[in-house]
Amino acid sequence: MGKAPACVLSLVQDMRQVMLPFTADRLREKKYGKAIHVLGISNSLLTSFAAPLGVSHFLAFTNTDAGTNMKLVRLPRGPTLSFKVESYSLMKHIQRIQKRPVDASLAFKTSPLVVLNNFTGPEDHIKLLNATFQNMFPAIDVQTIQLTECRRVVLFHYDKDADVVEFRQFVIRAMPLGLSKSVKTLVKSRVPNLGNMEDIADFVFGGTNTGMTSDSEVDDEAAHVVLPDKFRGRGNQKSERSAVRLAEVGPRMTLKLTKVERDMCDGDVLYHAYVQKTPEEAAKLKAKKDMANALKRKRREEQEENVSKKEHAKEEKKLAKATKKNAVENKRRQLMQYANTEEVSDLEDAEYYRQEVGEEPDAYMFSDRTTI
Repeated sequence: MGKAPACVLSLVQDMRQVMLPFTADRLREKKYGKAIHVLGISNSLLTSFAAPLGVSHFLAFTNTDAGTNMKLVRLPRGPTLSFKVESYSLMKHIQRIQKRPVDASLAFKTSPLVVLNNFTGPEDHIKLLNATFQNMFPAIDVQTIQLTECRRVVLFHYDKDADVVEFRQFVIRAMPLGLSKSVKTLVKSRVPNLGNMEDIADFVFGGTNTGMTSDSEVDDEAAHVVLPDKFRGRGNQKSERSAVRLAEVGPRMTLKLTKVERDMCDGDVLYHAYVQKTPEEAAKLKAKKDMANALKRKRREEQEENVSKKEHAKEEKKLAKATKKNAVENKRRQLMQYANTEEVSDLEDAEYYRQEVGEEPDAYMFSDRTTI
């Protein structure tokens, strides 16, 4: 896989913004890190540090000669969904093609609303897609949610004909109804050009060809709503009619589901877009994988047992060394006490020390006493 190109790294950053505010937006990857190092070597370690942080999903992007791929992993026990990213557009690409790009920086302070479209059908992998995409984002209680928290929409649309999932992200905007374009300009705090007007009324009432028609008149009637509460934007007051609009901010992705695995990247294959196995082949493959997992589990248990034995031997050796050291110190204290109370020669003391302790005495121990 090697190092991912700059466009894929930018896509990763854009997807982190999509998952805000509950994501590691400042996570730093290794320069030459590979997804297999994260997802394939130690799933238990991955789960152990993810669970205390409340991490529920992993999105891993990889780049090969065949294109860009994405893995969606549900923690802690899977499943793992593998996608081929057939096409994508970054946030900056969406802004470049827009006449009036939208500033969505404040919209990322709250979680998006999730819209799933056309995920219907008897196929198990379609049902799994529906449940997985829905659970990627926090659940919303329509009874308690504040209207000001509804700032973004994330759309997943399943195209049955092409067998792909279209991903889009929008910012929710509301425009008050019944206002002319000139009044909306004033409400939005935009300073119009009034140099050729004698009175502000000429601008408001269209005396100089400013236009009395309201662009809200051409909106879809289904988008006209009565706001149950105050919404972001001037003029969007409670109980007033406004037109709700969606402004795309990106990124865009076209995803094709290629494989579904039961566990975290190494479980049974539940679905494969290109390979179809007979029940006999599936059973044989499952038996082979179970044998490999059993062997891996046995080796891990043996390794843990060997580590435990080494630790136990190390502790016993440490305890024996400490016991011997304490015994030597006790003998030395006894000899010093005996030397201070009995009039014996240094030679006798030294010989007694050798017999009891089993080592040569230090030079300072008996050299300061006079032999009787």
